[in-house]
Order: sequence, then structure tokens, then C-alpha cells
Amino acid sequence: MRRLAAGTYKATGTAKDTYGATGKWTFTLTVKGSKLTQVAPTVGTTTAGQTFTGQLEVKGSHGTVTYAQLTGAQVLTVLPSGEISAPATLAPATYQIIGTVEDSLGDTGTWSFALIVRNVVAPFATRFRAPTPRRLVNETDAHNRSHPSARSWRDGHDRGNSHCRGAGVFVKAVPSAGEGLARHQSVSP
Repeated sequence: MRRLAAGTYKATGTAKDTYGATGKWTFTLTVKGSKLTQVAPTVGTTTAGQTFTGQLEVKGSHGTVTYAQLTGAQVLTVLPSGEISAPATLAPATYQIIGTVEDSLGDTGTWSFALIVRNVVAPFATRFRAPTPRRLVNETDAHNRSHPSARSWRDGHDRGNSHCRGAGVFVKAVPSAGEGLARHQSVSP
């Protein structure tokens, strides 16, 4: 037996009894459509700069199914076949749309869909070590006198030569073995 599409059907005719009396009759049949229920998808995700394509699906349909968008983000495209698409130009945000669906027998339903567009996350490609803390130290001359103007960094790096102003002392940074701290030799010019 074939299923009738949703709608109202009327039938009319004439009747005749055994005595020859005649009359007309009418019959009205109303067929209600069943409810179509969305199966998938209700949410989709993409990354900014990427296009998106998805396919709406419903259960309980008979024959051809037609989708239509009612409200929501006009940047999303919904084809009558249920295909949803979005361009690569969407900014990071959530875009929502709502629509109706109907099959060829008149069964109807509603659907909703949200597209989440996420920021592009750059991979952390380089790992680095924090620099070693440095401390400023005073240097001394050959007579064990401190000269605050003759300073060098002790952090394991050879900074080259520095000069002590006014004391006539030349201070040369020399890398030492062990902890990598600079050892300084004082020589007269």
C-alpha cells in the first residue's frame, strides 16, 4: 500500500438504493505529516582562513528532502539538498542558523546548526632557555684596590677587554675552567 502525502483529500460520488433513490455523498480525509528529526550535524568547527562544508541529515523522511534557512548568519549557505558551506573569509566567532525541512510527502521539521570558527594557532616551534642571571662585580688592580668603574659581567661569557678609568689598570677577561665564570687578570699598561 502506498503512503499518502500530508494534505487533505476529498472524494465525492452518488449512491442509489434498491428502490432507485439516488443521492450524493462526500468524504474528506486529512493526512498529517510526520515530524522529521535532525540527526546531524548540529555543530561544526573550522579554523579562520579555511572553508567549511557539511551535510544536514534528518530521520523519518520519505522521498526527496528539501532544506530552507529561516534565520541566522547570512554568511553561511544552505542549499535545498542540506549542504551547508562557509567561505574562508569568516572571522573567529560562532555563527548560528535555523531552518525548516520538508520531504516529498509533506513531512516537516526544523533544524539548527552552529559553525564555530577558531583562531589560527601557530605551533610553538622553538624552545629556548632563559638567559643566565648576571651580576656586576668590581675588579681590583694589582695593589688589591677596588675600582667600581672597572666592572665586568660574570655569567660565563667572554666580554672581551674593559679598561679601568683613572687607575691605570688594564683588566682582561679570561675564561676559566670549571663553572665558566670569567677570571680577570690585572696587568699594568
